[in-house]
Amino acid sequence: MGFRIGMRISEIFALRPVNDGPCFNGRRLDRQAGGVVDAEGAFQALRPQSIRVLALLVDRAGEVVTKDEIFAAVWSDAAVTDDSLTQCIGDIRRALGDIDRRTLETVPRRGFCLRADQATPRQGPPMVTLAGGLGFACLVLAVLLWPDRDREDRFPTVSIEAEPEVRVLAAEVGAALDRFGTVRRLSQGGRFVLTLTELSDARLSAEVIDSTTSTVVLARTVAAREAPELSGARLAVLVASPWAGAVAETMIETALEKPLEALTGYECYLHAFRQDGEAMLRRAHTCLDAMIAADPSNARAHALLGAVYTTEYWYGAGLEGPARENRHLRDPLAVRALATVEAAEAAGLPEEAEFHLSTAISYYANCKLDHMAAALNRAMALNPNDPWILGKAGNFLAYSGTWEIGVQLAKKAIELAEEDGERWWWWAIGKDHWRRGQDAAALDAFMRGYMEGDWHTQLHLAYTLPGLGRLADAQRETERLREVYPGFTREDARESHYRWCFEPDFIARMDGALVLADLVDGPAEMIAPADVALGVQ
Repeated sequence: MGFRIGMRISEIFALRPVNDGPCFNGRRLDRQAGGVVDAEGAFQALRPQSIRVLALLVDRAGEVVTKDEIFAAVWSDAAVTDDSLTQCIGDIRRALGDIDRRTLETVPRRGFCLRADQATPRQGPPMVTLAGGLGFACLVLAVLLWPDRDREDRFPTVSIEAEPEVRVLAAEVGAALDRFGTVRRLSQGGRFVLTLTELSDARLSAEVIDSTTSTVVLARTVAAREAPELSGARLAVLVASPWAGAVAETMIETALEKPLEALTGYECYLHAFRQDGEAMLRRAHTCLDAMIAADPSNARAHALLGAVYTTEYWYGAGLEGPARENRHLRDPLAVRALATVEAAEAAGLPEEAEFHLSTAISYYANCKLDHMAAALNRAMALNPNDPWILGKAGNFLAYSGTWEIGVQLAKKAIELAEEDGERWWWWAIGKDHWRRGQDAAALDAFMRGYMEGDWHTQLHLAYTLPGLGRLADAQRETERLREVYPGFTREDARESHYRWCFEPDFIARMDGALVLADLVDGPAEMIAPADVALGVQ
């Protein structure tokens, strides 16, 4: 299907007929089309199971429909768990813009009740209105920007040139590069060329050149006698990591200057991998939505969109209105993250470590720890020496209770990355020391992971210093915490750790230490500065 420049939106989209029937938060069910239509005619599709659930609830609007009745009507020929129904209910609420759950009400221990509008359709909170507008805008964008469903991701290419003396290392680098799903290795003629040269002082020179500009984008030396496999893995990460590699650094600089319609699939993915600032996060969300609308089978885009939803859920980054400041209004975003993971897996997620890590992040946002661990294990099996995978896996596993393994992975990530690693990888080590009462060791780890201007850093010090008898210092860290994150309370500390799946004992002990640090309790007054927090995912 082709589109000419200058076509009107009305020419591109024939507005769907709205079925007669009651409104639910200003939306009506369109059974024939399989979705929900708002007052302006904007359409949002639903999965077949969600449509069947919604149709049953519409037919019995105002009545309580039990879970058993829904299971019998929708899944009569299959054995399913409550999770399937939960996902459908989440889909329906999103389609109806029912963020406050007043239209589709959960009746405890009984079932669900869908309530029709009694008068003029009420307006949802700004986030809901924005989400509806963005949904239609992204559908338009999908057609205008990605009309070709088969458009290639256009991953950058890398080739290696090596002197005979370093062929063994070159082979190890090549094998390690092949573990990255976001670059393609060529025997020669890649856009990025890695040149390996032996130096006279028993060291090797590694230089990456962007052949399109003849620019050196990476220059490193490594010890010649170091284990070739380890050296090869380190060099491959420096070249190809979508989070911190030279190729990604080069590509994102030009991608950020492009309009969204000019982005390749890889450039869109880079926005989501890096999430470096709110503008990049918003661009990631928009282009991923558009790619999925154009090609619902794009498993990579689904996986990365889940990671974007998770950042929005945890920190409010990239959002507008009340949802930015009120974490409870962001709860549906965790459900959306989970739905995108299911879509990615249904579409056939490629065996690429970076994208399995993204699915693990969405599972973590929902504290589905078995699923998270399985996805992390798959990512590490596919690329066992990528410190960016190990660092995240280590922290997520440690926080959710698998402390010993998590700390080992975090330490391995720090060792592999050396000076190029992320400071926050130390947090799992510090928290593990602290939970075991090793306050001095915890303080040392937290100082190694110190990030100036980051509220997590001040929080770590505020609950660690009281155990060392340094109450005055702890109270000063509390003051700094509230400068970095105005209005921060103990409730914020507890809630954030619940969302990161920490054990109740850890949270309770932390809360007691923060009492000594003079951190007040109460509702959150503001959100954390989102730009500071983005790199942690």
